[in-house]
Order: sequence, then structure tokens, then C-alpha cells
Amino acid sequence: MESCLKELQERIAARYRMTAENADQLNSDYLRHLYRFGRTSRFRANETLFDAIITGVNDYGMLEMTTLCGEQKVFGFKEVNFSANHQQNHAAL
Repeated sequence: MESCLKELQERIAARYRMTAENADQLNSDYLRHLYRFGRTSRFRANETLFDAIITGVNDYGMLEMTTLCGEQKVFGFKEVNFSANHQQNHAAL
């Protein structure tokens, strides 16, 4: 158990150092794991459905998207969500 805790502590410390030293790498890692990043998906914001591609996250943590019409959109926490049927709508594409 102690060896597991020691390893966890070392990994957390390494990640923290990486954050301080290389924010670009951390951002790249985050985007690589971001659900549906770079893929067309259906979203809902203010009761409006739209298709867009998640293109990034800005310095304030806001989600950046581009609609299929080319419009740039930015959303804060809980301002946008995936449509419940986004996979059904794109399965036929």
C-alpha cells in the first residue's frame, strides 16, 4: 500500500511540475482526451440545437466551437451540452 501511495505522490508531483513548466503540453494532453474533440456533434444551448465541432478550450476554460456554417461560438461551464440523440443523428452520415 505504501509503495502505491509513493508512486501516486511521485506521479502527481511530476504532473504538477509539467503544468508549471509546459502549459502547452498539458493543454495538448487535455484536448487529446476531450470527448468528441474535432468531431461533428449535435449540441444544445439556450434550447437551440446545432451541429458543431469542438475546436479547443480558451485560457478562461471556455469551450470553443465552430458550427457547420463556420460561426465561432464560445461557451462557459454548463452553457452547452450534447444533444441526447447526437449519436443517432450522425450515425446516418
